[in-house]
Amino acid sequence: MSAVVDAYRGLGRDDDAIAVLRADFVRQPEVRAYRALLDFAAAIDRADTERAWAFDHAREEASGPRQGAVLIQLALSEGDVDAAGEAADRYGAGWVWQELATQGADARPIAAADLYRPRLEHDLRHPNTKLYPGIAATLATMAKLYERGGRSADFALYVAKIRQDYGRRPSLMKALKAKGL
Repeated sequence: MSAVVDAYRGLGRDDDAIAVLRADFVRQPEVRAYRALLDFAAAIDRADTERAWAFDHAREEASGPRQGAVLIQLALSEGDVDAAGEAADRYGAGWVWQELATQGADARPIAAADLYRPRLEHDLRHPNTKLYPGIAATLATMAKLYERGGRSADFALYVAKIRQDYGRRPSLMKALKAKGL
């Protein structure tokens, strides 16, 4: 906690301390600021109110350039993978897509796999042999997730389409074969 928050707390000015912590979260909407707000709020029996406020603020911010990233991180910090996934579905995962894919792999394997697609499609746009081993590794990860979700046949069609569309890239085909794809 900051010295200002400590000073307000010492003076019994809890509302002012909360205002400082909220302002910190607005300025730097990240898990660290969220946790500081919640920790303080829990000590004065206001955790539920401040949690709701922080999530509401993150939802408002989700329509901006950060997409749902902050909302997703807050949900993940609370262990709520389903809420994080719903936020990604609604607002986009933004730059936390990989964190969500990793943490959501058990609860939402297909959705987790699909989070890799935009990056994969970006990497496939232009021939680049240096990227092909990584592309194949990503596809192998996605294959495991689709299998876990009971949709291996759907993923096989996706890989077949990649093979068809990029069949003139022998290094890519070799990388896919090396991964059993």
